[in-house]
This record gives sequence, C-alpha cells and structure tokens, in this order.
Amino acid sequence: MSDTTEALPESERFIRQVAELSPVVLDVFDLLTERHCYRSSNTVNLFGYTPDEIAQMKDHFSLLVHPEDLPRLKDNMARLKRLEDGETLEFECRVRRRDRCVAKTILRRNCTAANLVGQTIRLSIRGFHE
Repeated sequence: MSDTTEALPESERFIRQVAELSPVVLDVFDLLTERHCYRSSNTVNLFGYTPDEIAQMKDHFSLLVHPEDLPRLKDNMARLKRLEDGETLEFECRVRRRDRCVAKTILRRNCTAANLVGQTIRLSIRGFHE
C-alpha cells in the first residue's frame, strides 16, 4: 500500500511536467463554478499572460476572447454543460493577446465528471486588433 501512496505524487509530478512541456495550453475547467482550476504555463505564449494573471481577471473571457466570438463562446459553454462523460467538443475562436495581436485558436474540451480537461492550440497570429 505504501508503494501506491508514494507512486501517486511521483505520477502527479510526471503529469505536470508533461503538461508544462506541451506546446499547447492545457487546462481544467470546473463546470459548476465556471472557473479554471488549472492552466499550464504555456498561456504566456498563447495569450501573453501567466496563468496567475488570467486567474486574477474578473472576467477573463471578455478580456481574452475576440468580441465577435463572445456570443458563440456563450453558446459553446451551454453545449459543454450537456456533454456526457468522455465526450469531446471542439470550438474555434480568436483570442486577444496582451500585445494586441489576435490569435486564431482551437479549443478542445473533454468531459470528465464535473470538470472539462482541455487544450487550446494556436493556429495563427494576425496583426493588431481585427
């Protein structure tokens, strides 16, 4: 039994290392609170903000998602809440980076109990505000 309890923290560290080395943003979103409980550090490359800076934002969706994509994001949120355990949903949107560039992204979310495990992949970056 002690082997199992000792292995858990090691496997947890391994998973975190893999997440931090991934070229995409990995996150865990709590459907009940509608807040992220984990984001990998690659948010700096995608958004220009650290995970802590994003967590401190009052409404990070309004600040980071392109205004024209916000209505679709709200519709997507409703669909996410209806996902069955193990189902995956993809959503394409534009995000506004700290440097004012706009990045086209794909968000993939997989439902696991009350959380969504997701990844955000940057497809391209365009000049200043579209």
